[in-house]
Amino acid sequence: MEQKPLLSIIGQLGLLGFMLLAMPAHAQTVIYRETFGNSGTTNYLLNNTTYLATDWQVYYSASGTNGMLIRAVASNAASSPTNLDNVGTGYTTPSQTNGVLYTDQPTDPYFFFTTGHTGNLINVAQNPDLSFSWYQRNNSASDGFRVAVQVDGSWYVTSQLFTSTASVWTLKTFAFTNDAADWCTLNFTPGTTMSVGNVLGADLSSNNITGFGLYSDVRGAGGSNRLDTFTLSVPESRSAVLLLGSVVGLLACQRVRRRASVTA
Repeated sequence: MEQKPLLSIIGQLGLLGFMLLAMPAHAQTVIYRETFGNSGTTNYLLNNTTYLATDWQVYYSASGTNGMLIRAVASNAASSPTNLDNVGTGYTTPSQTNGVLYTDQPTDPYFFFTTGHTGNLINVAQNPDLSFSWYQRNNSASDGFRVAVQVDGSWYVTSQLFTSTASVWTLKTFAFTNDAADWCTLNFTPGTTMSVGNVLGADLSSNNITGFGLYSDVRGAGGSNRLDTFTLSVPESRSAVLLLGSVVGLLACQRVRRRASVTA
């Protein structure tokens, strides 16, 4: 007479476990985050290591001019969002309330990037659902950024230009893909040339990503482009959900054994 209730309980527990396993994993694990923190009281060029702790670089213009001493500015404006720590950058600085990277020359392309994380190469095969995200705020809705990655020593940028509402901080995301149609070559030789090339004729290599950043096209509308909180993340492991499913099954088995011993 006890078997039907037990079977019902087991069925309910099994259904719960199945539902948990079927739930999408929305939470993300951050594997890299750069906040461009500014601990000073004014704007600084990126070479100012007293108030800035970043390994990002900047190049600008069609000739790929180094802008570290001229054009690369980290503003002391409020970060978006505030009070986040750097992750995987090599700079274990505490969170900063202020710090925004920005450009203010509309007639030039800009290329912000880092290769300083090479001790933590991004292995695409081991991080299949890699996602890029960042906050941007442009004075013109026609301005925007392209995601840039370095693979096998060459640079590539997304064929998509990520635009946003003018003068509004907007979170942008890009789910990494190797599809050829999603990428263009970036013709980049420091001090010589910098321009977006053709869409790839074959899929992007699946080898390690050894550098990444954002590329801003020539901006005819004027005004500034701003970026903040550049992040790489992957979905959290489902191991916790799998473990919970196993525990549910174990509890059901134990309940069956107890009932069996009582009725024996």
